[in-house]
Amino acid sequence: MIEQHLRDSIHIPRGFDLVSIEADIDPEHITSCETERFELRDPEGYRVRSYSAWMMDDSFFGYFEYDADGVLLDRKTMGFYAATS
Repeated sequence: MIEQHLRDSIHIPRGFDLVSIEADIDPEHITSCETERFELRDPEGYRVRSYSAWMMDDSFFGYFEYDADGVLLDRKTMGFYAATS
């Protein structure tokens, strides 16, 4: 689910792959917080970006985007809100 939210949030050029490299569920917050790390790789397999993404209770999703050298480029947090009537 984190991967799909990240794919919906970033631009992945044709021929590039988003690869999950690490998933972690915090045992202290097993029902509330998940984190996962991804790499965006070019067609030759070189890392061009990395992402640390997280989701809390299907309420918030966010990520940090880093360049190939590990420099922070961007960060985003989005809330998921259900319509109420």
